[in-house]
Amino acid sequence: MLPPGLRVLSATCRGVFTLIALLVGSACHKDATSPPIVAAVTIVLPSGNLAVSQSMQLSAVAKDAGGMPLTATLSWRSSDERVATVNPGGLVTAVAPGDVDIIATANGIPGRGRLMVYVADVAARLDVSAPNSLLAVGSTMQLRATAFDAIGGVLTGRTVTWSSNASAVASVSESGLVTAVAVGTAAISARSDGASGSASITVSATVGFASLAIGGAHTCGLAADGTASCWGYNDFGALGTGTAFSGYVPTTVAGNLAFVSLTAGDVFTCGLTRDGKAWCWGFGEEGQLGALPPRECFSDFYRSRSTPLQQAAACARRDVSQSLGGFRARLRPDSGRRRVLLGKQHAKPTRQRHPWRTELGACGRRPDVHGD
Repeated sequence: MLPPGLRVLSATCRGVFTLIALLVGSACHKDATSPPIVAAVTIVLPSGNLAVSQSMQLSAVAKDAGGMPLTATLSWRSSDERVATVNPGGLVTAVAPGDVDIIATANGIPGRGRLMVYVADVAARLDVSAPNSLLAVGSTMQLRATAFDAIGGVLTGRTVTWSSNASAVASVSESGLVTAVAVGTAAISARSDGASGSASITVSATVGFASLAIGGAHTCGLAADGTASCWGYNDFGALGTGTAFSGYVPTTVAGNLAFVSLTAGDVFTCGLTRDGKAWCWGFGEEGQLGALPPRECFSDFYRSRSTPLQQAAACARRDVSQSLGGFRARLRPDSGRRRVLLGKQHAKPTRQRHPWRTELGACGRRPDVHGD
């Protein structure tokens, strides 16, 4: 049997049979499924430079030994993906400054394109910072915009354009100074080099006070209707708002209490309500806050309070005034001869955000009562 592609021709000439074998396929036949013979791959780069975070589409051409283009499947890769990456379609994305080779391969034959990645001197990110998110009507606040390049470097000397989406609520100047106009919420935006950032500002109504109590790092105001509002330093709850967050805008003291007077110490506050009861809140390590629940005297959990704590009924008269020093509170009847000094506590201060009412003097915390 002859191999495929060969055939036998027979002829008779003078009684002699001559056998002629003709090779039809193996040397001359070409398989239609064989891949093209790629001699080279050429990568087409629109530019040899690319800024960080930018992308660029590349293309590649496979050629035979004679330089003729061939149809071939290409695969792409980067010599250093820390500098630039490339997807299966040849889209390159710059990651970090440096030089990198982008490689396209067809039938095992590679082609290379050299690319330099750099950091553009334009803002890729713009952060807007505000000292506070709350403003009272009529007040102002300066915003700041910080520009960053594509790798997080701070850019200086940028031109920033400011705008407000609700100028009737809060307007903003060319320098980023916000003015609260009316109650509501506004988004203040900044733009530079195509990058943008924003801050949300809430405007509250103007608060009118009949009197002020000024502490070491916080202030409380008393409105004509007896509502107390505080602002300033609040790590130990001196604002009485039920949180430990400091604030620039007056925030109502928790408990729906109506006060007739307020006095502030360094980091705590006391007030008298209309029913003649005394309430205190804030830092309490020195005994300023008075009472503790029975059998909880030595628990650090109770040393400071961020909401008002009611004081002893014996001391809570309408004619009681408070004289607060740096760490010691003294409740003194104006028309009587008895005064109550709150004794020193020895414990590490902590915060307590839930109010409750107790009697003064439980568990060894009894105040000393003195005559004048």
